[in-house]
Amino acid sequence: MHNLLTINIEKNSKLGPVVSSRTVASELGRTHKNVLRDLEQVLESSNVSSLIIPNSYKVSGQNRSYKEYLLTKDGFTLYMFNIQGHNDFKMAYINKFNEMEEQLNQQYQVPTNSMEALEMMFQATKETKTEVANIKSDVIDLRENQRLDPGEYNHLSSAISKRVNFIKNQYALTSNRKVTSELYKDINSEVKKMTGVQTRSQLKQKHFNDVIDMINNWYPSQSTVYVIRQLQMPIEEEL
Repeated sequence: MHNLLTINIEKNSKLGPVVSSRTVASELGRTHKNVLRDLEQVLESSNVSSLIIPNSYKVSGQNRSYKEYLLTKDGFTLYMFNIQGHNDFKMAYINKFNEMEEQLNQQYQVPTNSMEALEMMFQATKETKTEVANIKSDVIDLRENQRLDPGEYNHLSSAISKRVNFIKNQYALTSNRKVTSELYKDINSEVKKMTGVQTRSQLKQKHFNDVIDMINNWYPSQSTVYVIRQLQMPIEEEL
């Protein structure tokens, strides 16, 4: 058997340490097709689907996907028991599997020292609080950036109409279409200015309360009042 230059065991985020059937085929000097056939025979004869897992890969420059299997340590050992010889290869890979598993166990080892355990608990609590705060922030941001629902939009439109009518009474303005148009133009301009939207239909949940408060306290600008007075002059003269 040829010398092992590298031991190609991967760290899979879901499965842990695994070796590809392609690597096994290469190291054994067998075709991948034959290794796949042998693995499928093992899968048919035993309930080992959690040890020998179907996977796919792509060859560089090609779009087609090819079949392979990922073998855990137990899956690798089970397969190699069916292969005569290759003892150096078996032991090298099993030792590497054991080494990687030990490293993973050390990463998640619970400290026996009470102070270290307490520090770990505080750190875990801190991380949990941070995650909860981030999730809460995302939920709030999502809710506040939703568009107004039809009921809220209608309520806002009604509030604008009521305020415009209130101003017309306050200023003793006639029900002239142009006068009304100028008042709506002024109040809608204030809504756009304070929220940064182009149209009322773009208003979001986070704008609602502030916009309603502004509407209830809105008065037309001096320039709008001047324009309205000018529009009323011909009407008053005719009267």
